[in-house]
Amino acid sequence: MIEVKNPGKLYSELMDLIVRLASYGLIHGDFNKFNILLKENGEPVLIDFPQMVSISHPNAEWYVSYDKTGCTIAVVVVVEQILTCLYACCGVGILTET
Repeated sequence: MIEVKNPGKLYSELMDLIVRLASYGLIHGDFNKFNILLKENGEPVLIDFPQMVSISHPNAEWYVSYDKTGCTIAVVVVVEQILTCLYACCGVGILTET
């Protein structure tokens, strides 16, 4: 498993991928944790392009919203994995009030 040291940076890089695709007139359409690979250096690689649509698609706004939500969920999963590892390895966790 690749260790993500800076989830904020990863989030920014993933959002940049969404913007870069849009600059070419494209929306990925299925941007989620299953379609994002990480290189050993932590750089994200986007895969699975068959469902791409044009930014002029009648439902383009919905697809962009879906992709942005997928990006956010992917980073949340990474953060949860980091916190789980911290707790398992060091007994460090986040306290929440109920």
